[in-house]
Order: sequence, then C-alpha cells, then structure tokens
Amino acid sequence: MKQDKDWYWKSDEEVGLTRSRERFRVGMLIFIMTVAAAILGGWLLIQGVQFVIVKIIWPLLHHFLNYISDNLV
Repeated sequence: MKQDKDWYWKSDEEVGLTRSRERFRVGMLIFIMTVAAAILGGWLLIQGVQFVIVKIIWPLLHHFLNYISDNLV
C-alpha cells in the first residue's frame, strides 16, 4: 500500500493494521526492556549489599569480637 505524506494523521483503519502492530511491538519492546532493567537492577542491588556485608561489616565485626575477646580474658 502506498502511503501519502499525511499517513500519520489518518486512523488505523485508513492506514491498515501495520501501525497498530508497530505500536504493539514497540510496547512489547519497552516492556521487555523494563523487565530486563529491573532484573539487572535487582541483581546489582544484591551484589552491592553482599559487597557491603562481606567487605565492610564482617571484617569490622570480626575485629571487634577479637578485640573484646583479647581484652576481656
């Protein structure tokens, strides 16, 4: 179907179903990208929390417990 220069002003019925299919595809693409970004963000959050616990909190707790055990005994 040949489209004139004002095809974007016409309704879906006049243009055909291709525009509604494109809207559906774009919507699905946005949805998939949003889900992927949420999964990646959640994974990064978990990695950040794990890093803070393993690299910062656990060594401080370990040194604190060693200090207490050395000075109380």
